[in-house]
Amino acid sequence: MGEYLILLGSFEVQPWMTSLAVTGVIFGAVYLLVATRKLLYGPLDKPENARSPTSNLREVGLLLPIVVLFFWIGFRAEPFLARTDASVDALLARWLRRA
Repeated sequence: MGEYLILLGSFEVQPWMTSLAVTGVIFGAVYLLVATRKLLYGPLDKPENARSPTSNLREVGLLLPIVVLFFWIGFRAEPFLARTDASVDALLARWLRRA
């Protein structure tokens, strides 16, 4: 979310540099997805890890509110971003006075 807002704002000022930065973000995401796949779904090196239990109902119940909050922030970010409006406006006013 933060990367998107930064890139969206910088695209108006420096479109070429922002395009270069977007490719870096995309390559970084691909790298993390490949590394996560290898880590989570790679071969088992130790036989004792084959008997490892899977998630139980308690772990799913603890994780579910966090996942719901992540999706809620992703789809409805305005309430969270609105809390920073006053400080961002003051920072922009101070920055524009210097320029």
